[in-house]
Amino acid sequence: MSDDDAAPIVSSLAGDTTQLERLERFVVALGERIDRLQDLETARDRKQLEAEARSLGYEASQLGYPALAEAAAAIERACAAAGPPGVVRESVVALTDVARRVRLGHRFTGL
Repeated sequence: MSDDDAAPIVSSLAGDTTQLERLERFVVALGERIDRLQDLETARDRKQLEAEARSLGYEASQLGYPALAEAAAAIERACAAAGPPGVVRESVVALTDVARRVRLGHRFTGL
């Protein structure tokens, strides 16, 4: 893992004061959303996991978190491919790490 892979992630909209409340709500809810995705992966409910990952990815993209959007898209692809469960699990683990970095970035910027 490179230093960039562990660095906090800050939204590209962090400097837009009109978006601060929206970013705050998103990041605060992110932990529960990740828990939900993990639960769906454990239950092997790929259809719902894919749908919720798509929703998270769309919102992340809109809020200036392209790394989070890409990690969510990886879950979508893994679910759609109907491959082995390990591939889906790896994509959820990767998303979890990106979400951790988003939360760190949010705290470090004082948003």
